[in-house]
Amino acid sequence: MKKILLFTFICLMLFAKAQDNPIKVDVEQESLFDLEKKTFDLFYKAIWFEEDSLVEQSINMPKHEITRLSEEEIIAMMNKIPSTFPLCYNDIIKQYIEQFSDKRRFLVAQSLGLGEFYFPIFEEALDKYDDPLVLKYLPVIESSINPFAKSSAGARGLWQFMLRTGQIFGLDVNDYVDERCDPYLSSDAAAKYLHQLYTTYKDWLLVLAAYNAGPGNVNKAIGLAGGKKSYWEIRPFLPKETREYVPKFIACVFVMYYHDVFDIKAKKPLCEFYKTDTILIKEKVSLRYISELTGIDSSYIHFINPSLKSGIIPKSEKGFYINVPYDYLGQFSYLENYFFEDPYLAELKVEVKEVAVPTYTVYKVKSGDTLGHIGARYGVGVSQIKKWNSLKSDALKIGQKLILYI
Repeated sequence: MKKILLFTFICLMLFAKAQDNPIKVDVEQESLFDLEKKTFDLFYKAIWFEEDSLVEQSINMPKHEITRLSEEEIIAMMNKIPSTFPLCYNDIIKQYIEQFSDKRRFLVAQSLGLGEFYFPIFEEALDKYDDPLVLKYLPVIESSINPFAKSSAGARGLWQFMLRTGQIFGLDVNDYVDERCDPYLSSDAAAKYLHQLYTTYKDWLLVLAAYNAGPGNVNKAIGLAGGKKSYWEIRPFLPKETREYVPKFIACVFVMYYHDVFDIKAKKPLCEFYKTDTILIKEKVSLRYISELTGIDSSYIHFINPSLKSGIIPKSEKGFYINVPYDYLGQFSYLENYFFEDPYLAELKVEVKEVAVPTYTVYKVKSGDTLGHIGARYGVGVSQIKKWNSLKSDALKIGQKLILYI
């Protein structure tokens, strides 16, 4: 399973013995509906996260102010993480700790914020199968906690399931729905898969290697290593990405757990991000049609229902649970009969397939421009421009670039 790499670590010096033998730490046991990455990132970062100057300062902390820990300090702190996962330390892991605490501070801050919504979902699934709860940080490595994430090899969702693997673990993929992108269903499938791998290898480091590269590559590496079954002993025989995957995950756990030590503050989504509930729909209906009836922006409906790949809820006897904002639950109940009886709007159920995504332009400030003039030109408010671009005042600079959603 090919993964989206968060960063690349180059030149491992042929796996020196000091790196391959870690110091062990004792622990207590857009098809029709694809959102283009650039558009989604802007939608994700510019609209749905709170503006907090302290958070931004923590993310953009000067390098000389970033906490640097010694080997002894890292080992002592790793000992205190309450997990049965075999955390360990070596020079490779230390370099990734420095990466996460320095160049990847934005990722850590955003993941901490998103984690307030997603981590309970991940933990519930992991607990169901008795997997270590620190595996909740795996989607940080896999997808940057982005349910829309798609790799060049075709892996999808928070946990980056390939099509066949997802289907084996009960995730339905068809022209309308891709359950690999469903946070609840994919988390349950991932936890079940991780548990199954553990029953095979009895070693969580090998489990992660198999999750990343596939059991076939791990078994091959064990053979090339003369039957040795320690991750660090078979590591030279694994694919390059997998050689980095496990130490990267251990470093991610450490920095996420001790984010306060590194002065990284959570970049939190707006409260509206969490305020959803589910309703059951059994008939075929488009998100555009629901938007027409309720006034909810269709792109937001898809944002909170990432498994709907075509913008259409398919007809199903068991029905499909769609997430809707709390504030609209009463309206959905009142309009339920209209979903399928209005002859005019019924046409929208089939004919309207494309769902709107935020349309934006990048405006370059010219001499004499003011926020009021720019807003009037594009039909948006000054407060909106300031929010989208994290502006603290109305002052503009010539050549400054502004994101404008139209």
